[in-house]
Amino acid sequence: MEGLYVHQADGFRHFRPYLDDDVEFYLVGDPEVVPFAGRYKGFDQVQELYRKFFSQIEAPPGHDYRPHYKFISQGNDVIVWGQSWMHPIGRPMTEPMELTHLMRFRRGKLYYFEDRYDTSLAAKLLNEPTDDSSDAESR
Repeated sequence: MEGLYVHQADGFRHFRPYLDDDVEFYLVGDPEVVPFAGRYKGFDQVQELYRKFFSQIEAPPGHDYRPHYKFISQGNDVIVWGQSWMHPIGRPMTEPMELTHLMRFRRGKLYYFEDRYDTSLAAKLLNEPTDDSSDAESR
């Protein structure tokens, strides 16, 4: 979570040493409406996911993410659930989005990450017109 909120687009560089060689990230959703949804396998694809995600999404400045998440671990699995305040760039949300992450580790490295969230809300937030685009349409 720190990688997402604190390091944001630079997060991949910070957690890269903790990824298994066969790492896979899966973000639910239809890539036609949520451009970063899909499966990403290997370092290069996960890095591309980070590029896609942070080309559209940002964390609120100075936001303390820690009180909004809970963690439970069992064996080599960790489940994270809580409320995300990450939002489309320049368009903060008025309500958080519920999400759940499943992380699986082996030999001390992350090999599987799954992100489940409200895909219809994500699509709406990502595809709603910005104030700039609605001004342009009205001219």
